[in-house]
Amino acid sequence: MNEKEMLNDCIALTQNFISQYYQRKIDFCLSCLDKDFVFIGPYNFQQSHGKNEFMKIAEQQRKEDKNKVKINISHKHYSLIERNAYLWIIECSYYAHTTMKDGRYLLTKPRCTFIWKRKKNAWLLLHLHVSYARDIPLVFDNTFKNNTIQNYSSWFQYINEIDTLENRDRRTAYSDINGHIHYLFPSEIIYVKVDDKLCTIHTFGDPIIVRNSLSQILEQSPFLTKVHKQYLVNNRYVKAVKRYQLTLIHDMTIPVSQKNYLQIKQDLNIIK
Repeated sequence: MNEKEMLNDCIALTQNFISQYYQRKIDFCLSCLDKDFVFIGPYNFQQSHGKNEFMKIAEQQRKEDKNKVKINISHKHYSLIERNAYLWIIECSYYAHTTMKDGRYLLTKPRCTFIWKRKKNAWLLLHLHVSYARDIPLVFDNTFKNNTIQNYSSWFQYINEIDTLENRDRRTAYSDINGHIHYLFPSEIIYVKVDDKLCTIHTFGDPIIVRNSLSQILEQSPFLTKVHKQYLVNNRYVKAVKRYQLTLIHDMTIPVSQKNYLQIKQDLNIIK
């Protein structure tokens, strides 16, 4: 078998492994594993060493399948990263999508690294690392048809439309310093900053300056969290937290109160 044939064989085996796994044909997957196989998945519990631990994870996934109709694979891409006489590293990405029994549509974008060992004209899987791309939400309401899922390029775009469709009567009115009334959905507010007795409401459009205090805005908009004496943030746009600082969408950074730092982390549902 020449190098091109070996590559095609390795990629075909990778494709088959993924397909069999999503069909929950675990016996085939187990037959591909090296005795020292290591799996690192996208979730905390999805880390294993050896066949038995991987089988437990697969069984857990099988139990969760009872709420799904069928898992489909599309948008597949495979490529060779590196190889030597014994090891072949394959990178792949694809979409895994299914309709839940309650009508919701679940979409994930796994990105995988397979490390195969070639031994005596056979392949054994040494290592599999899987992560998820999260540029769009995982679960879509059945309001959205499957063929339009890919039209949602950002988390904001998705939740803004959800707000528009489901919360028509839940917009909050803010009067700016020029007397104009702005009606905002929760998804439109990123954060609020107070300065010189004026509050600036930062949105995905132009900022809105109002004469309200932070306390008044928080009363109007309880979905916001006070993280500093000068700042309120919309929890859904918090990307990361480190000591005394938050990173929001578009990589904006704002300070966090030192005194209430641990409580704020808890309020933001961020686990240390």
